[in-house]
Amino acid sequence: ISTVLSELDKLGASKVFVLANNSSRPLVQPLIEALQEKEILAAPLSTDIVMGGSENGILKAAGTAAEAKADCIVTVGGGAIQDAGKLIRLWLAAYDNTSASTKATADGI
Repeated sequence: ISTVLSELDKLGASKVFVLANNSSRPLVQPLIEALQEKEILAAPLSTDIVMGGSENGILKAAGTAAEAKADCIVTVGGGAIQDAGKLIRLWLAAYDNTSASTKATADGI
């Protein structure tokens, strides 16, 4: 946890979005608590991504991250989680902050 927090400090992250598979929840909980303590957790832990990276889970997580104005994504899990984190970061980078809607759609990614 200290390594993750140190890296987040180096990046200047102020709103961290954490993405993990449901089975990693107990492993991630201490990190969530540390981020809450530092007041940099952007949104509750997202466990919407399943093996195979379902479109609905990615869109829901991207929308949540955008609504929270996340400036950093932390992923804990396997390939689907890692890939989803990259897609969500791409969504956030392309997201037009002047837009009235933060809802991620298949047309918007």
